[in-house]
Amino acid sequence: MEKRLLTIDEVCSYTSMGRSFCREWLKEHNAVRKISGKMVRYDRKIIDQALDAMAKGDEQGDIRKVDGGA
Repeated sequence: MEKRLLTIDEVCSYTSMGRSFCREWLKEHNAVRKISGKMVRYDRKIIDQALDAMAKGDEQGDIRKVDGGA
């Protein structure tokens, strides 16, 4: 069973993105989850959805588009 919540280093490794770009990208896709206090994790399910959207031709990988991009 794979973990659902990842650290920033795990996400960077998983996506092959640099740390600074990755943080901004994660914020844009609402993948940030605070566990307790300062502990932050990132939701793999949301990350996978954004990556799938990018693979289907949406350059930004914007999974928040509801109206089909119009």
